[in-house]
Amino acid sequence: MTEKGGNPSQPIGETGFTLLELLAVVILLTMVANFSLNSFMRMSERERVQKAQAKLTMICHAEHIYRKDWATYANRIQLITDYCPEPDASEYAYAISLVPPDFTATATRLWGPYQNSTVSVSSTDPNCSTYTYGGNYDVSGNPSVNLIAI
Repeated sequence: MTEKGGNPSQPIGETGFTLLELLAVVILLTMVANFSLNSFMRMSERERVQKAQAKLTMICHAEHIYRKDWATYANRIQLITDYCPEPDASEYAYAISLVPPDFTATATRLWGPYQNSTVSVSSTDPNCSTYTYGGNYDVSGNPSVNLIAI
């Protein structure tokens, strides 16, 4: 016996989803969540890289000003704090390598899946806008940084 408009092959009182249907929904939701989380993590890391680039540009310009004042580049960030604020080192470690007559300012990622990846800018670019990348950062011809999946 069935209810009015019900499925004749399904006994009364046994309504709902089958285990297979629930499993399919769980798998689908897991795939969507995984894709969203990966996209969010890459977007967050791109933002961190862009912040590091901005700080490196600031350090580079401060180095050029320091050179005008002292006729040499500074060999550590603490010497240029009069020209720019010292960068926050919670996500990146900032360092200056001095090989006269040039310098290279480098930001090294401290933690996370992109740990030890680097972004650098050199005094050979007077506009301080050409960056080099190392580790798990890859630019592959694209002006915005692409992150290699870890």
